[in-house]
Amino acid sequence: MKADAYAMMLLARRDYTEQKIREALVKKGFDEPEIRRVLEQLSAGGIISDLRYARNYVELNSQKYGRRRLEFFLRQKGIAKNVIDEVFADAQDCGEASAIREIAAQRLRREIEKGADARDYKVRQRILAALMRRGFDFDAANDALEREIDAIKADYLLF
Repeated sequence: MKADAYAMMLLARRDYTEQKIREALVKKGFDEPEIRRVLEQLSAGGIISDLRYARNYVELNSQKYGRRRLEFFLRQKGIAKNVIDEVFADAQDCGEASAIREIAAQRLRREIEKGADARDYKVRQRILAALMRRGFDFDAANDALEREIDAIKADYLLF
């Protein structure tokens, strides 16, 4: 099978970054000049685009993860820093504020349903740690958590 046919077969299933296509072609045993030629053809034809891949990924995952985690994933996929910066410049806040608040509310309700006190330092730290693992900024996560605690006081008669 030729390199271009193999690359098209891969791309028929899902979108790939240029680096991932390169890795797949190398793994299949194609030589470097042929890989470069195929990648240039695919890029010139708009078939592969790291910018499109990054935009799609951020759009699909911005409600689950923060900017830091999204950037980390995109860097792992071989997307250049300038492309990542462009994606986030276009996306503004990516709905991050609403995502943080929603996840904080879910975690807080879960802790309260288990019988935990929302005023407890350890409970707050657990929720903040979960938000930070998802790539959200500490200050934004802390603000969202405080707002959620205030919002559900009446619902659970905490205070």
